[in-house]
Parts: sequence; C-alpha cells; structure tokens
Amino acid sequence: MTALDRSEVIAALVACAREPDAIVATTGYTGRALWANGDRSGNFYVVGSMGCASSVALGVSLNAPGVVVYCLDGDGAALMRLEAMVSIGRYRPPHLVHMILDNGAHESTGAQATLSGGVDFVALAHAVGYSGAVRCDSLVHVRESLLSAQASTGAHLLHVPTKLGKNGSLPRPPDTLFERSRRFSEHLRSSQR
Repeated sequence: MTALDRSEVIAALVACAREPDAIVATTGYTGRALWANGDRSGNFYVVGSMGCASSVALGVSLNAPGVVVYCLDGDGAALMRLEAMVSIGRYRPPHLVHMILDNGAHESTGAQATLSGGVDFVALAHAVGYSGAVRCDSLVHVRESLLSAQASTGAHLLHVPTKLGKNGSLPRPPDTLFERSRRFSEHLRSSQR
C-alpha cells in the first residue's frame, strides 16, 4: 500500500473543487492543513468535534442539493462514528464525496494507533449503500477519482492511505465557530441561486 502526503492530497482536492463546492474538514491536522492551503468561504472546519465532519457534510448535502460537498475525514474520526457512514448510505445525499485520509493514527493527539489497518473502508461503503467507493494509491488516482465523483450523483468514498506527517506549525483557523458557520451558510445560499 502506497501512502501519500496528506498536504498533497488536500492540495489536489482544493485544485479540483469549484467555487460553489463546499469542503467540510475534520478536526485536527486535516482541518488545519486545509486552512493553510487556502481558506475560502466554502470551507467549514469542524474544530473540536472529532467524528462529526461526515454528519455535517451529510446535512449540508441534503439541504444544498445543487452543491458538491466534500468531506475530508480521518481514519480515527471515521472509526469513531461509523454510524455516520450508514446514514450517508441510507439517506443517499445528492452530491457527497467522502474522503478518508488514513494514516493509521490519531495524529493530532500524539499519533496513537487506530484500528484502520483491519478495516476495508471501500467494502464498508459499498455495503452500506454508497454509490461508489475506491482506494486511491496515487495522486493521479486521487485527482481522477475526485473529478469522476464530482461529475456523478450520490455518495462516493475515496479511501486514501496517507503518511504520518505531524506538523505542529500548521496554523489554526482564527475565527470562531459562529463566524465560521455564518460565512459558510452565506456561501451555501449564494451557491444555490
């Protein structure tokens, strides 16, 4: 299994996302890396709520059907809230791309190991009703899969093995949850017109 650099995977997503699209990022280094890559009104950082990004992304997709919603999740966060994947499969959001960046660790809290090595996220996504699911072992495959999912309807899972890349120098989003929510809501409203 080839492990990719998290920052390069996030940069590939940012390059594929269009202006109206929404990106919901899990807490920890993933959200911080997205913010460092280029903050935009269509980004929502689920700071301090581990495991909740996929549920937030599901709600956004169901209530903003004209917007492609990307969820940047981690393996630890996804494992913490597996029922969110079941809900995504059951409710069949119109345009949701769920990316699990799997480094096998809870990196932001000290790199404690997760149990992701024994989980087939692609098979799980298929089993619970996602429209499509793939494992991406190269940046080229990540880009191709993002563009394919972007052009399709339904929920799509991209499982992306990544390297540990602890970077304590990553900046934290400076705004409050209220400010972040208001800005993101305004983005969604303008994208739906």
